[in-house]
Amino acid sequence: MLEGLDRIDWSKLRHAYGEATDVPNQIRSLLSEDKKMRDDAMYELCGNIIHQGTVYEASAYAVPFLQELLKAPDTPDKVAIAVLLAGMACGNDVYHGILGNDKIMQGITYEEIWRNILAKQGKVLEEEVEKGIQHAEATRLTVEKERHLLYLYLQDEEPFVRAMVAESLAKFPKYSDETLPLLEKALAVESDENVKESIVNSINDLRDGKHS
Repeated sequence: MLEGLDRIDWSKLRHAYGEATDVPNQIRSLLSEDKKMRDDAMYELCGNIIHQGTVYEASAYAVPFLQELLKAPDTPDKVAIAVLLAGMACGNDVYHGILGNDKIMQGITYEEIWRNILAKQGKVLEEEVEKGIQHAEATRLTVEKERHLLYLYLQDEEPFVRAMVAESLAKFPKYSDETLPLLEKALAVESDENVKESIVNSINDLRDGKHS
């Protein structure tokens, strides 16, 4: 299992804290017999490849291996992996909302701040924004390829898990004919009001084509 991890040059990929060379060991550690090691690895992965709801270049590359773990019968803590994948499907690009942002910090906009920071690195904000959008879309599409792995978790005992998965399914509008019946079925038996709201929002988004 996970043989393909070493075929990727993680040193050329970036996550929230720089080179993604730590990602392979973190993914492998999700199979550890030591629960603390698994928990630590999941915490580190969440900080690296979906930091505060933001995905990065390395995120899409990590997805197939997380899906491989989810498909393996003996993988522990599958719920946490499913939540991670659902979150990555919903992830924003690193410069989400920066262009045209009118919020002010010390008299200048966030756009101006980032433009200046990137200029010192020889980078152009618009080009970096486009790269970020591409990384987020690549991550979403990679999760989408095996979206069926998330369906089971619409019935998880934890409300947060059900809500997170419901939210992620709205990100796959091309498959609304497949996911809408699942969401409607889940809504019919849902008792938690917050989860109901998440399911209803996803149903409405898919019906309205907001994510198409």
